Amino acid sequence: MSDLFAKGEIHPTAIVSPDAELGRDVSIGAYAIVHGGVELGAGARVGPYVSLGEPPRTRHATASLAALRIGPGALIRSHTVIYGGSEIGEGFECGHHAAILPGAAIGRAVRVGSFADIEGRCRIGDHSRLHSNVFVCQGTEIGRYVWLFPHVVTTDDPHPPSHALVAATIDDYAAIGARAVLLPGIRIGREAVVGAAALVTRDVPPGHLVMGHPARLVGPASDVRHRMTGEAAYPWYRHFSKGMPWEGIGFDAWAARPAEAGTPAAAVPDGEEACRGDRTG
Repeated sequence: MSDLFAKGEIHPTAIVSPDAELGRDVSIGAYAIVHGGVELGAGARVGPYVSLGEPPRTRHATASLAALRIGPGALIRSHTVIYGGSEIGEGFECGHHAAILPGAAIGRAVRVGSFADIEGRCRIGDHSRLHSNVFVCQGTEIGRYVWLFPHVVTTDDPHPPSHALVAATIDDYAAIGARAVLLPGIRIGREAVVGAAALVTRDVPPGHLVMGHPARLVGPASDVRHRMTGEAAYPWYRHFSKGMPWEGIGFDAWAARPAEAGTPAAAVPDGEEACRGDRTG
């Protein structure tokens, strides 16, 4: 059998709507379904049994809600379901059995792990990483370069079940440890760190660490030392670059680049200065 991810190959068992738009060299695996209204960018690779543009659960869905746009270079692994009504940037990658419901706005180079559940009507910024079994509820705002490690859960209902829904906000460069739970309406500040299995019931200040159940404020995250090197473990971008835009050149050099080179205007130094102010204030 030929390589299902061969460049530009569409497996004969795949079903591709004539109303779908496929870019150059798109590959689609066995038994995948690409519904009408789907736009797949050039070089996208779609694994077996994937469903793209799955009709929303409401029968009153509009045509605009049903549209699904996925940028160039995506890698969508087997058994993933992405509903119509979302915008996903270039370089998207997901594991197996991921689910993305309508209304998700996902930036560039985002990675989503296996069995992750993104409930839609949320935002996820560029280069963020959501590991396996992460649950993102509706309305969640996730910034750029954010890490959600396995089994992180966000919530949006303060008195379940109710209609008074308010989701969490996670600012740029934050890191949320495995199995942490974020209660409705809380804000995780820029460069903040949430310890594994923490139950976060209050806002976390920028650049600070919380741990425990319920989570308590420990202090500046920059006080945490790497067990192997003894150096400051946070902010994490000082020593970690794999898959990030600053890989090979270092964060400071990347952040100093002009905006036209692709560097976000708020890459640092303003955020870093803001965090220093919070720590000393």
